[in-house]
Amino acid sequence: SNELPRLAQLYLLFYDQLHCEVAVVRWMRSMTSGAPVEYFKTGEKLFKHEGLIDSNGGNHATQVSCGGHSAPSCPECPSGKGEGFCHGDCTWVGDACIGMSPGSSISSAVQPVVQQKHQQSGAVSQPTEVAAPLTEEELRLRRFDNPPAWVISDMTVVPTFLANFAYVAGGEGQSRNDVCDSRLSPALKRPSPHGLRCWFWAKDVSQEQHIIVVFSAEITMEALEVSFGHDAHSKDVLVNGLVEVSESSQQSAMETVSAGHCGDFRTLKEVNGEREVSWEPGASGPIAGIRCVRISMAESQTEWLIVRRILVKSL
Repeated sequence: SNELPRLAQLYLLFYDQLHCEVAVVRWMRSMTSGAPVEYFKTGEKLFKHEGLIDSNGGNHATQVSCGGHSAPSCPECPSGKGEGFCHGDCTWVGDACIGMSPGSSISSAVQPVVQQKHQQSGAVSQPTEVAAPLTEEELRLRRFDNPPAWVISDMTVVPTFLANFAYVAGGEGQSRNDVCDSRLSPALKRPSPHGLRCWFWAKDVSQEQHIIVVFSAEITMEALEVSFGHDAHSKDVLVNGLVEVSESSQQSAMETVSAGHCGDFRTLKEVNGEREVSWEPGASGPIAGIRCVRISMAESQTEWLIVRRILVKSL
């Protein structure tokens, strides 16, 4: 095609901001004056996976759960039927069904970080900027290491404000460049010095719905902190709910990540409209064998719900 160079340019510009399937849908729309594109009805994949490691993090699966059915890949889940057929291991972003990154935003999946040397033998050293000292709040946040995990939820998501934004593997001491619809909040029109940070945002929240962090392995938890709402959306807090933890279930060896990995939950904290909820061990010490952290609704609420961040400190 004569237009392939334009597609290549799009990927060069947005390779670290948009999932490849989302980018190709937006490119096709731009090339067809916004007309609906039914590319995914063909069932053919434009991108072929090679290797054992998935680009979203973790092992590559030959089948994914779409919610009520399965498919070889997330883009094949809807079969032209739209967002209602994109659940389970997948999520709907930018008119495309894509795989969810384990414990990360779309723009920053859980991957080993490779640091490159800035100086090589014989190279001329460049002057470096002196980093500003960390604030007391930044030092406090760096206590939390946020072990690798997946984030799942059965709530109705405000489009582009995914559950993955609430929990970032490695903690909050890193810059981010999240991708969400900044038009929906005045707070997102003014990115922080650490980049654009989106949050998990749900609407039409009902009793017993939840958001769950499923760790890749059991951890010993030493501290937990959950932040709700936002200065620009002070009413979007958890009015009546629970913060709970569980060990692994008997089904924890299952391939598809789901609530089935979690055993019986026990309550750590009750939530009644607070913006910040925290837990630290008492005389009994840290809790060993934790596989899941769940934030659940004790009753329905009319206000939307923001879970801004979930922080975990493990031993």
